[in-house]
Amino acid sequence: MGKNMGESSSEVIENMETFHSKSKISVCMIVKNEEANLRANLPTLVRLFDEVVVVDTGSTDHTTQVAEEHGTRLYERLWDHDFSMARNFAIAHATGDYILILDADETIEDDARVILDKFTQHHPNSLGITHVISKEATPDGALHEVVSHITRFMPNHPSIRYQGIIHEQVVDQSATRGRHSTGLTIRHSGYALSKEDMIKKSLRNLELIDRALVSIPSSPQRAYYLYQRGKSLDQLQQYDEALRNYEDATKSSSPDQPFFPELTMAYLYDLKRIKDQNRLWPAVNTALKIYPDYSDLYFLIGISLIQLQVPALDMIRQSFESCLAVGEQPDKYPTVLGTGSFLAAYNLGAFFESLKDIEQAKRYYEMAAELDYQPARERLQKIDS
Repeated sequence: MGKNMGESSSEVIENMETFHSKSKISVCMIVKNEEANLRANLPTLVRLFDEVVVVDTGSTDHTTQVAEEHGTRLYERLWDHDFSMARNFAIAHATGDYILILDADETIEDDARVILDKFTQHHPNSLGITHVISKEATPDGALHEVVSHITRFMPNHPSIRYQGIIHEQVVDQSATRGRHSTGLTIRHSGYALSKEDMIKKSLRNLELIDRALVSIPSSPQRAYYLYQRGKSLDQLQQYDEALRNYEDATKSSSPDQPFFPELTMAYLYDLKRIKDQNRLWPAVNTALKIYPDYSDLYFLIGISLIQLQVPALDMIRQSFESCLAVGEQPDKYPTVLGTGSFLAAYNLGAFFESLKDIEQAKRYYEMAAELDYQPARERLQKIDS
């Protein structure tokens, strides 16, 4: 007792912070045939967190054996085509004070526990938003890293559960808790699928989305599913129907909805894809009023002007320059990484190279190359050869 009385105030505060950081954190995941991913990722999760709850939904490989070998709390549950039910089943078996939701094909860095402990100190009893980085085939057809903002961290309380049979969302039924950024980054590899696998996944998603839409009366939630339906239709190259879904989603939602920036970009990219300039440019002007600092939007303008062969050289240059001026803002908007940096710089390099302005072209290629963008290095080598 005497020793504690002799401690400085800073030492007492430090000890209190250490005490509060001891909140127990459970990782919850649902899996099926994830033997390889679990073997790669479970050692880190078991080391960093207090428990890992794995719910298997019918694996035919060695998934359950791998989960058992790593000391997880393993449960089996018949798959009933409802992602929320499966996730809520996992959550119900967690004993931690807080829960982190992960998929088997997602990875985190070694500082994840430190980040989440700090979050629980600064935002106790709050829901936590994470940055999920996925390698996806973006609307322009290229494979890029896409950043989404998703609630994956939450207090372990019965009022907090998932809703929606697919594209499930965390809902706080008490409506009393705030949502804040955790600062945690999760890397997801599951969208880098073959064309055949992506078609199968899109057809499965469409079936579940259509089931969900039958029973969703509220406009914002319905709009969200219409947006997701459009994304699945895009994967099936059914662009006209996708556009109709995006338009219906836009009419029944508003810019304050978290998915609205992604909805806006998906809609604009499809208009570009079908070369409907009568709708594209008015929609771009509307979007600029809502998102004047969104690099993805300026990037789309530049790409659209080029691909649709609009003779507006100054606008093309200004669009990509605006991307660089705005910069990367992954904390503010869902984004394709690079639209505010190396992708914009690379396109400016290509722009000036097409005008035979090699000095300016090299300047922007070098900017992109410094950010480790390999195509820019290749262009520099070709110019110098």
